[in-house]
Amino acid sequence: HAGLSDEERRLVHDSFRRGALRILVATNAFGMGIDKPDVRLVVHFDVPGSLEAYYQEAGRAGRDGRRAACVLLFHERDVATQDYFIEQASKDSEGVDRAGRMRTLLQEMLGYVSTSTCRQLAILEYFSDEAEQALGPCGLCDRCVVPVRQPGRTVSQETTVSARAVLETVSWCQGRFGLNRIVDILRGSRSKALLVCGADTCPTYGIYRAQMKPSVTTLVKSLITSGHLQVEGMEYPTLDVTRKGREVLQGISEMALEQVGDQQLVGPVQTPRRPPAALAGTSEVMWPDRQLVERLRQLRSELAEEEGVAPFLIFHDKTLKAIAGFKPETTAALLEIPGIGEMKAERYGRRVLAVVNGGQ
Repeated sequence: HAGLSDEERRLVHDSFRRGALRILVATNAFGMGIDKPDVRLVVHFDVPGSLEAYYQEAGRAGRDGRRAACVLLFHERDVATQDYFIEQASKDSEGVDRAGRMRTLLQEMLGYVSTSTCRQLAILEYFSDEAEQALGPCGLCDRCVVPVRQPGRTVSQETTVSARAVLETVSWCQGRFGLNRIVDILRGSRSKALLVCGADTCPTYGIYRAQMKPSVTTLVKSLITSGHLQVEGMEYPTLDVTRKGREVLQGISEMALEQVGDQQLVGPVQTPRRPPAALAGTSEVMWPDRQLVERLRQLRSELAEEEGVAPFLIFHDKTLKAIAGFKPETTAALLEIPGIGEMKAERYGRRVLAVVNGGQ
């Protein structure tokens, strides 16, 4: 709907209102303007920024009192979109408090996504509707029909140690890697892309060498849904430790997790058997050159202006810091940087390397 002309939009809206058009894909702004009583299905492709927003948007369904369905599609990467909005809100002094509120609302929304109990009760509890809560579970939502998780609990010492190992790994990486690479580090992957970043020097490298990848992935995902980790960035999502996660690492608070899907949380931590680095110069972590980061940001702004797109679509900040830390001298070396594929290397590589090597 958003890409149509004004006249096409009017015709589409009229057709949908009359029932001649049964399915309409549109933004949430358009959806909130729909006052049609017989909408039978509302599907969210992206997670909203707050539970209030989701409640209002999903409320377009079944306004005639008849049964309707609301479906929320969710992936950890989706959080990156909301993180971008929060990042934009925090760029000026007046927006810092607003960004903090937005972060809180997003965490509450993610709590709803990962709830193990009746979704209707979760919404009623959020809005403090005690009278409706007294009626009990709805018996209709996915959690009531097919319960798949146990209620959140303070987990065993064994799982706490396992979860702390993940938090320590993400903290050590300082927001440079996404979920899959964090899992690879924990499992001791010998990937060249990881070794060139010095990942094999991480204290927890290979600590889950004996575990299957899905099991370790499950544990990392549980820390995202519990709010101990957060996804940052849009095009190349990375993981970072939240305040809640830091409090666990500092011993201020206890760990509480929910099981993700049918997977069991991984067992005891395995003693890492770290092989020698495969690449020369990977025994030390390479930290970014601040002045080079700023020059790369300037280049990114120029490229974004030339192409008429937002700067983050050219390179994410994490990618710029990685470039400034590793200082690649060739296109082949540039391709080893997380967040740079062949297309970006071909389009921007020459100019990036010129900046890295001291020219413009």
